[in-house]
Amino acid sequence: MKKDFIYGFERLGRLRFLSCLNRRFLMIFVPVELAMLLVEMTGTQTIIITLAALVVLNIVSLEFIAQRYRDAGVSGLWSLISLNPLASPLIYILLALVPGDNDINRYGPPSQPPSLSMWLFIPALMPIILFFIYWIWFYFTWAVVTVPFLMVL
Repeated sequence: MKKDFIYGFERLGRLRFLSCLNRRFLMIFVPVELAMLLVEMTGTQTIIITLAALVVLNIVSLEFIAQRYRDAGVSGLWSLISLNPLASPLIYILLALVPGDNDINRYGPPSQPPSLSMWLFIPALMPIILFFIYWIWFYFTWAVVTVPFLMVL
């Protein structure tokens, strides 16, 4: 099936979703940040590279987001909403907080309970949690500062 190849037809629990997302985050942003430290760049170039890394992170994370939606009993095609830059931080937070179905749904049995290594991986989740907090703060301050300014014009 083409769908199995693209999205991986299984379910993913909350803790496994966070750990997979954190691993992808570290695999993408650590090399980008190291490259930016080694090469002198202007502010605009830094912003462009960071935004490109965010786009890559969102595209690569579609599989995990689709599996997380399936855990809640919803179609994995809803994962395409996460490509919207304004919606993606909120989607990630909701997928991390909302529990999935405990029963067997049309996407298969529930995922296995987290192992001890997953629970030990929780402190490593701090970078992604801080990233979400930063983006929520960024969107809030952007709305508070920019919208009144645009209304004056």
